[in-house]
Amino acid sequence: MEHRTKRILHALIGALLFGAAVWVLHHELHKYGLEAMVDSLKALPPRVLGLALLFTAANYTILTQYDALAFLYIRQHLPYRKIALCSFIGYAFSNNAGFSTVSGSSVRYRFYSAWGVPSQQILKIVIFYSLTFYVGLFTLGGLVFVLEPLDVPGGIKMPFLTLRPLGFLFLAAGVAYLLVSAFLHHPLRLKGYHFAVPSLRIALLQVVVSGLDWMLASAVLYVLLPPGARVPYVPFLGVFMLAQIAGLISQVPAGLGVFETVVVLFLEEAVPAPHVLGALLAYRAIYYVIPLLVALTMLGLHELHEKRRKRAAARA
Repeated sequence: MEHRTKRILHALIGALLFGAAVWVLHHELHKYGLEAMVDSLKALPPRVLGLALLFTAANYTILTQYDALAFLYIRQHLPYRKIALCSFIGYAFSNNAGFSTVSGSSVRYRFYSAWGVPSQQILKIVIFYSLTFYVGLFTLGGLVFVLEPLDVPGGIKMPFLTLRPLGFLFLAAGVAYLLVSAFLHHPLRLKGYHFAVPSLRIALLQVVVSGLDWMLASAVLYVLLPPGARVPYVPFLGVFMLAQIAGLISQVPAGLGVFETVVVLFLEEAVPAPHVLGALLAYRAIYYVIPLLVALTMLGLHELHEKRRKRAAARA
């Protein structure tokens, strides 16, 4: 009875995820318009489009390492092809849906539990990859904001004139995490669960993986800026990270509108707003919509395969 209930729950979650992904895709296309996105892509030189697609593919490949590193942390083996499938679908969905921890954990529960990973371990995986994301944000963001402190535009209300104070705060958080990993060796307790503190080696790998994630994601938008844009990459990375932080805080799906506003405000002196908006439109199509379409197809094929496999097993 318990096995049958679990099987029904898996099928229900799969159907809900597929339906939610279709809704998110519809919302994304409705917000900007399919025609406008297609036009923005057609306007790109083939070399620029190829580079943006290459950086996007590399970034989503790096994103699968969040989960691979989490399995290393919980000391459980699962073939990388399975980890990569679940992770890619999870990130393609959560990047668009907002409330990324909730949407991402739903995808992972659907896949990992079906592959025999206990619920407690899945919870640890979700906490670990979420932590990895912020470790990279604090460490890399701290370095960028300290070394290349951006001036805060007049249209944004902040308690400081540059982002350097925020950089020191972020960097302190990143260093503190590494120190805890180096010197704290007993597990932490959270609502009855025990979580081992990652070793310093794993913590450093978290910084590397998350740092590469941020740099590759920003590189997608950077190459889409018009050729005449005089924006060095490191300050641009700071703008990108700040815009993503604003989008995350807003919890608006994919930071729609919030991300764009911050980017336009910080780049308005170097790049005319219409050109920035054109690059942002192409970025949305390449980095969000295309991976979501691929993930939606993969999820549908996976669910269809699982349905056929269970029917064949029932007949045997």
